[in-house]
Amino acid sequence: MISVANISLQQAKANRKVAHAAYLKEVQKAPNTRKKYQESLAKALAEENDTKKLPELKNLRQREKQRNQVRRVRRMRGKFKSGKVTTMCRTQEIDWVQGREECTTQDQMDEAANDRK
Repeated sequence: MISVANISLQQAKANRKVAHAAYLKEVQKAPNTRKKYQESLAKALAEENDTKKLPELKNLRQREKQRNQVRRVRRMRGKFKSGKVTTMCRTQEIDWVQGREECTTQDQMDEAANDRK
């Protein structure tokens, strides 16, 4: 790790250029790396499920293709977030200090709502 305090602007720009070049090389390798990972995952799933590698690989690729398609459709429609999750926080004062507690279960939310009344 390079210390930011001991480097000049020119050195920082040079370091950024080197890092960016390394990033671009890795981006070019990404599809092959992804294929190798999928093949090893399909092999492991086939051994675990007592099936053949090719059907497992086909399922993995189909799932990934569908996910990418759904992401594109969501982006086109302008809906980036998925699902509707309700969160609730309860503010309590203990010894003149306010604390904030997140309610994660339905029972906690009901209790927090009833405390307000």
